[in-house]
Amino acid sequence: MGAALDKGQGCLTQRAGQAVKPLTCSLGGVDGSPGFDQVDGIAWVQPESNKEAVMRVSLATAWPVMFVCSILCYPALAQEARVVQEPEYLSTFFVLDSNTGHLRPLERQSATRKIQVKAFGFAGAEGWYELNGARSSVRFPERQALEFVVLVTSQKTDPQTVLRFFSLNTTDDTRRLPIDKAGPMGLGSTSLSQPHFVSYNASKYGASSFKLTSLAQLPPGEYALRVVGPGDIPWFCFGVDPPTPVATTAPPQ
Repeated sequence: MGAALDKGQGCLTQRAGQAVKPLTCSLGGVDGSPGFDQVDGIAWVQPESNKEAVMRVSLATAWPVMFVCSILCYPALAQEARVVQEPEYLSTFFVLDSNTGHLRPLERQSATRKIQVKAFGFAGAEGWYELNGARSSVRFPERQALEFVVLVTSQKTDPQTVLRFFSLNTTDDTRRLPIDKAGPMGLGSTSLSQPHFVSYNASKYGASSFKLTSLAQLPPGEYALRVVGPGDIPWFCFGVDPPTPVATTAPPQ
């Protein structure tokens, strides 16, 4: 069995009778670099070593694992790379879009403290906070999961002591938070705000904020959030609407 160089095709063929089998080869006159044997002006390519074969098999089997890992790890890396957006100013509340991380503003209001004295005080008195408008301009549908973010002076403060979440009563043109009720001639006092407290869970958010979520689903109505403190601290309001009834067509008679 002999070997011949087919110069027209630029490869070495091995003839065994009438069969011609192409082999991996190189033209003669190579520089004798490692991995080649030169015989009769023909450079024979030496077979790869065991180490090279193992490396080739390892690469062939490793790429599916690398591909799967890239799919599984990408969301976590993207989440870590996303910068947490926080409010710019202290004591301001925003609603959080959990899908994008963006903050949406709430309606900002100033509340006025009011007192109604009945029968010159002989029938007692009542006090409340009042906000303009019977409905907030910011609305959410019932059953939507709501998360709120507020910038605070320190995350070491217990949020339950400084953050308030209220439901509000409504009149024709105002929203009210009842505060207290005094007896005749100011004797005795009863708190009226406790039933309006909305229970919430708070956790640290970003470097300087808290995130609030209601512990229970909010029924339709008007709501407000605020930070406890001196001075005219703003209230941040929103409303929850009931589902829109689906119109039905009566069957033909």
